[in-house]
Amino acid sequence: MIGSDLVDLSRLVRLLGWNQTDSDLRLLLEPEDAVNLVAIQNDRVVGTVASINYQNRVCWIGMMIVDAAYRGQGIGGLLMRSIIQELQKIDGIAIKLDATPKGRPVYRKLGFEDESTIYRMVCSQFPGRISTAKDPGVSAINHNNLPQIINLDQAVFGVRRTQLLSYLATTFPDKGHLLEEGGRIAAFALGRLGRQYHHIGPAIGSSPDTVIRLLQTVLEKLPQKAIVMDVCSHQTKILKWLEAQGFQCQRPLYRMYLRHNPYPGDGQRQYLIGGPEFG
Repeated sequence: MIGSDLVDLSRLVRLLGWNQTDSDLRLLLEPEDAVNLVAIQNDRVVGTVASINYQNRVCWIGMMIVDAAYRGQGIGGLLMRSIIQELQKIDGIAIKLDATPKGRPVYRKLGFEDESTIYRMVCSQFPGRISTAKDPGVSAINHNNLPQIINLDQAVFGVRRTQLLSYLATTFPDKGHLLEEGGRIAAFALGRLGRQYHHIGPAIGSSPDTVIRLLQTVLEKLPQKAIVMDVCSHQTKILKWLEAQGFQCQRPLYRMYLRHNPYPGDGQRQYLIGGPEFG
């Protein structure tokens, strides 16, 4: 799959009602080290699978799509086996993904193992203001503190995600915020504008309370908007807080790795993921 396949991938995303914009898809398609594949029948793209490469250490697989009219023909399995084969040519690479409940049994047959569970929390119309007081510790992420954000994310996610975080911070600056305590970054959250929802994530923090303080500011900028967050299941305080704000669990996602997981990161400080296509 190359940049010229953007039209076909975008068409399949719209047919499924997925949230990724063309801007998100370009982030997957345009890097020189990207490994992305399409399935073609009768000169028509009928399936896709994409990946994003983090430092040649972790490749994250996403955008596994088969046109509904062509399902049941083994296209999805062929695409997955093919991309795994290509990615394994990168010496020492770890391969990971976030699976839907339907996809999880398929990936298990290919050798993937469960790492953790994530809950997709959705609010179709966020009601608005949570607090009348502005939090003095929360501020917008800017060019000067982006390197600190990238370093903190590496410590928590397990590998460096410069391209992804720079894309989110510069393309959607209204959604990027951090919380400082004692002169250090205690929490940060990034986000993007999707086709259906405003997506908030990733979010990393030193405690649930720091992340809640941060999310209060982020959410108050999105009154009456549709919002989605993918929340790590063990972060129960965040999940309960989001439910109190009107969010509901749409479905689980299952974080999986292929055979070995040398970069698990620090799950205790990870609260929201960047999305199943980005990890």
